[in-house]
Amino acid sequence: MWVEVLEDGWDSAVLSAQDPLALKVVDKLPPTSHKRGRSTPTEEVDDGHVCSAPKARKEDGQAVASGSGGAREKDKNGKKKDTSSSLQSTSVKKVASKGPTPSVAAPSPAAPVDDSITLEVRWSGGPGIAFKIKPSSRFALIADRVALEMGKDVDDLTFQLDMARLALGETVQYNGLEDGDLIEVYPVQRGGKPVIYLFPPTPLASVRVDLSLVPEWTFSALYPVVPIDRSKAPHSGTTATWTVSASPSGDLVELSSGLSLSYLFWEAHTSTTPASPSLLPTTTSQTPAFNPSSTTLTPSTALALTFSTFLPYLDTVLSTLTLHTSARNDFITYWLPKFLAIRDRGQRIAFRFVEQVAYEQAARLDVEPMPDVMTRVFMTFQGVEMEGEWSVGGKGVGEVDWRDVVGVASDAEDGSKFRVLEWGGMELLQ
Repeated sequence: MWVEVLEDGWDSAVLSAQDPLALKVVDKLPPTSHKRGRSTPTEEVDDGHVCSAPKARKEDGQAVASGSGGAREKDKNGKKKDTSSSLQSTSVKKVASKGPTPSVAAPSPAAPVDDSITLEVRWSGGPGIAFKIKPSSRFALIADRVALEMGKDVDDLTFQLDMARLALGETVQYNGLEDGDLIEVYPVQRGGKPVIYLFPPTPLASVRVDLSLVPEWTFSALYPVVPIDRSKAPHSGTTATWTVSASPSGDLVELSSGLSLSYLFWEAHTSTTPASPSLLPTTTSQTPAFNPSSTTLTPSTALALTFSTFLPYLDTVLSTLTLHTSARNDFITYWLPKFLAIRDRGQRIAFRFVEQVAYEQAARLDVEPMPDVMTRVFMTFQGVEMEGEWSVGGKGVGEVDWRDVVGVASDAEDGSKFRVLEWGGMELLQ
């Protein structure tokens, strides 16, 4: 399907009443000519000769020259006969004409120069669309149309050319797009509500917390709000830093603002870029780094449960992973609308907890003074149909020791030690 994006004010636009984006579907047909104004009389000439004589017309059933009207006389049968100059020997087909014939047709105005370019947009599982658009048009016209076609919110999509994210609010020209470019569309994965708790055995007047993300992740929200260090981006990602006081109860105070807190909050969205180097030295672990932009779930690494089975099971697992009651409640209620949406689609909830050492390589957490124990719990999930690979095989609820998978230390709940606990999750959009 070819879709032409039209500028406002084009009087030739034929817009769909159901499409607010001024988009026009253009069939790939040869162009047709359209005549404007009154048609002029047409002369067809025999033998390829051009006839310059006046046309013949019928009057009272007789052929009469349409020239100056010379003298006429009656023939021997009493009928009038034209005595003016005879027509040329070349025969002329008589064509009826109504109204006066314009002597000279007005020249048509020069057609405006069309500098539109064609861009192809593709996404996984879709047919793709080719757009014809002017360089001065905003790219958001295309983005909104694609989101409508995919049945998604445009904020949940990222548009990229050669792995570089395009700016939706800027023009086609600003984005550096050229005729024939292929634009790829990916869902935006959001790391939802990772929160960081600090539990020192004794009060600490000042604790510095640095969180650094690989380029595949970009901070979308922080609380308390702090500046984001982008000095090392895009090669080494971005960093957020908080400085707080901490008490054994877990209560925090952000020193620059005086805010009282229960935890530090952050959220990030993904971008599809080439895999980045780990944020940890390569000698630290042989476990592949968690890539938030390309992670997947399979029956060999994840469980798939019905909604009614999943919720109580999740609470039990979170307790095993050392989340206290308030943290478990916050985890489940934060993601509950997503879980309900999966249930309402008639799907099961497939999920897994990411190995802590792999997760650390994508979102490095440095705390000073250094804690004795750090536990980071991050769950990925999505809705799946119970067919294909998910209908056979897969793990059972009793077959997975998530504490061992995540890598929770045996002393993770020892109140005599300085403990850091983080939980978060991410829905894998398809």
